[in-house]
Amino acid sequence: MRTKPTPSLLLVVLAAGLAGCASHDLYSFSFRKAELTLGDRGIAIPVPPPSLRDAPVQESEVTVDVDYILDEPAQPPQDTEAAVELWVRDRVGGAVASALAPAPPPGTVTVEGLVLDHTRNCLELWLEVDGGARSEVTVVHTVIDDDDVSVRVEPGCEVGGS
Repeated sequence: MRTKPTPSLLLVVLAAGLAGCASHDLYSFSFRKAELTLGDRGIAIPVPPPSLRDAPVQESEVTVDVDYILDEPAQPPQDTEAAVELWVRDRVGGAVASALAPAPPPGTVTVEGLVLDHTRNCLELWLEVDGGARSEVTVVHTVIDDDDVSVRVEPGCEVGGS
């Protein structure tokens, strides 16, 4: 014989489900400070070709010095630790990659596997905490150096960006 759930049981299940959602929203993190620093050699090409001008599209690594302070929730649940990621996106070519930032900060993080055209790119870099809050975006582009086998980083974008 089948019985119907009582209204009080449904109410308890519904309240428990809502409490779980509410606690997730209550304990969100945000950035009080975020600093991303790329030296002029912050982007490297692991295996450069004989000439970058002849083959400017290369798999690249972006190395960034990272420092941040999170505003933590007033009463975070126990065992709550925010995962902070450094994201890099090329506005022009569409490449996107990320890597976990050091915890605790400061530290250095390297994002690998970005395929970039070093004659035409506009890179956005930002920190993101647990898929939620984002830091301000840093915008840079690369320029092929005079030696034709390395690149340097310059602020802003000449192509497709600010």
